[in-house]
Amino acid sequence: MPNFNAAPPIIGFEYQKKCALKLLIDSIESTEEVCLTLEKIDDIFIEGIDKKVSIQTKHSELQNKSLTDRSSDFWKTIRVWSTNVKNGIINPDECFFVLITTAELSASSILNDFSKEERNFDVDKKLKYIINIAKEVTSWNEKRRGEDFLLLSKDEQLSIINNLYIYGSSDNIEVVSKRIKNKLKHSVDDKYIDDVYHQLYGWWEDRVEKHLLDKTKQNVITTREVRVKKLEISEGYWRNNLSICLNELNTTQIEDTVSSKSTLKFIEQLKLIGFNEDSEDTLQAKKDYCKAFLQTTKWIKNQEIFDDELSKYNRRLIEEWNENFRHMRSDLGSSCDIEYIKKKGRDLYWDTRKVRPHLKIRERCDEPFVQRGVYEILSDKLDVGWHKDYGMILGRYSK
Repeated sequence: MPNFNAAPPIIGFEYQKKCALKLLIDSIESTEEVCLTLEKIDDIFIEGIDKKVSIQTKHSELQNKSLTDRSSDFWKTIRVWSTNVKNGIINPDECFFVLITTAELSASSILNDFSKEERNFDVDKKLKYIINIAKEVTSWNEKRRGEDFLLLSKDEQLSIINNLYIYGSSDNIEVVSKRIKNKLKHSVDDKYIDDVYHQLYGWWEDRVEKHLLDKTKQNVITTREVRVKKLEISEGYWRNNLSICLNELNTTQIEDTVSSKSTLKFIEQLKLIGFNEDSEDTLQAKKDYCKAFLQTTKWIKNQEIFDDELSKYNRRLIEEWNENFRHMRSDLGSSCDIEYIKKKGRDLYWDTRKVRPHLKIRERCDEPFVQRGVYEILSDKLDVGWHKDYGMILGRYSK
């Protein structure tokens, strides 16, 4: 059986992926629950509606390129469909055959007749014309692209012609991206659309990769998956929430941010209560510091929050810490046991790392690193501390 699943050029495959995502987003709005596959039966193959849809996508980087009756792109497409019909993969009576191309349809080509919803032509005459062209391209083309169509029965050929749709001058890859972004406008404020789009498409690329690696027939991508992910990402930008846009940080990013943005006093604070500077706990503190610093900076830059809201949040955390800090000092009394003092400091530190609902910066913003990381930032400023005498010990360094 011929294999039509060879990896297409990068631009063509990106176009295919974006067209597929847009089709699923469109299906959300139309309330149709569909599922699709990529690079399995066809470029895109859709099920879940009255008829299945077998889609070929063609993205041309050449300006003014026209698609004619004899174009290789057209006959490559016909060959894919004919082979799938011949091998019983597709029943042509139960499937639409759709070619989406950025190329313009030649004005003199009969392909224009297939761009219209209504079939106002004699199907038998069109078939006879296409058969003649198939013979012609088969005779002078060494790849014999028309041959598979000629091997079909007349009924099969007629079914393909009856269910064939060709959309020329279709949106190019940049325009498809813009149309997907336009679909996001009702979900979030305009200023967040690019962020939502990049997060959604990042997820989509991962999902497509997993889909391509899974060779089982049951592996499909559904409208529901896209709907749920779109909602999940959009919720991050609602007023009672804040967007979380950070990927996992590598060690170099962490060390660079800590060394350039902090005074390193939050590390000194941890050493005061017995943490080793190279321990996993200290590394996690650095991660939380970096993520909180970078995320709050992005929130302010994007005007998701303003300095006064962040200041109020800092004060809430300080008030919570101050209550526990007073209790710790009271419990310690006049104790001079250095190890016991360190232990009580560690207890206080671990207590502040427990995520508490009433200490969320926004009601729906429940990423643990926000509370934990902001505490590390406050510790770096010496606004909070863990050792009972942290202020006196570290106060000799200028803030």
